[in-house]
Amino acid sequence: MAITLRIKKRFKVLKASIICDKEIRTILSECMNTATRIYNKLVYRLRREYENRKGEVDLSYKHLSAIIRTISGSKNIYAQSVENICKEVVRDFYSVSRKRDKDQLPGYRMKTTLSPIRYRKYGFKFFKINDTTYLTLSLGRRRQDGIKNVTVKLDSVPDIDLNKVESIKVSYNDRTDTFEVSMRVEVK
Repeated sequence: MAITLRIKKRFKVLKASIICDKEIRTILSECMNTATRIYNKLVYRLRREYENRKGEVDLSYKHLSAIIRTISGSKNIYAQSVENICKEVVRDFYSVSRKRDKDQLPGYRMKTTLSPIRYRKYGFKFFKINDTTYLTLSLGRRRQDGIKNVTVKLDSVPDIDLNKVESIKVSYNDRTDTFEVSMRVEVK
């Protein structure tokens, strides 16, 4: 009889500030606005479906992909990030289905909100030049403006092995008016 042990990985999240010029700030803001628009459109369509079908919603990836194809500008963001937005919406709808109060469907995000962009394992790359850490983010291959990736400088990066970063989240901090990256690192 073979016994298999499942070892659960442990992670910690570290943050760093992003230093970028005005052009890259505009590109990142545009991507985050697109993420907000995708989230809101998915929630809108699924809420309508929930009301029309009397409480049933099709949360399959095939159905969500069909909805995303109808959203303008959805190709201006990395495909894996769009997939993460879909997972977020599905999680929000499943949390509603577990509750007894069905009137509380997932809400919308404000149009002016910059939603975070998540990358898991792919779509980002770290490199160092003279003790300065840089991060290259993929924006997707089908962008209308032709920009496929951006490289930003990171400020105050913790002393870690950047090869062990599992995923990152690029977000906007309203209080400091800066972009930040949260790095999820495996801990032994």
